[in-house]
Amino acid sequence: MIVLGEGEVPDILEAQAVLWNHSLSYIKSMCLKCAIELRIPNAILSQGMQATISDLLSFISIPETKSRHLCIMMRLLFCVGIFKSHITRSREEAFGLAPVSQLLTTAFPDSPCSSPFILFLLNHHLVDLYM
Repeated sequence: MIVLGEGEVPDILEAQAVLWNHSLSYIKSMCLKCAIELRIPNAILSQGMQATISDLLSFISIPETKSRHLCIMMRLLFCVGIFKSHITRSREEAFGLAPVSQLLTTAFPDSPCSSPFILFLLNHHLVDLYM
């Protein structure tokens, strides 16, 4: 049994949080890759700079049964700063383009599209080299 002194519990919890964060950080990259492959930044742009989950589902032509998974992915990408999020008047969550996600579209002539480079970096052949 480990006996912890006063003030050591927060240190252990913080250390555990750091380990979990590093162990699961690949999920962020895979969600970004998925969003690029599904062309979600372009879908948001085509909807007028904001789109609900139902808007995204219709644009990317995936079944309604996947809406929960899409919502989880979009919320994660919002939390890491890829997309913006707000609640609409109809009480639906809508996602918008953040400066980072603007770099993933071809619609902004002042900024180059970074999607091909990101997809190259996250290609499974390249990622497998580090596993």
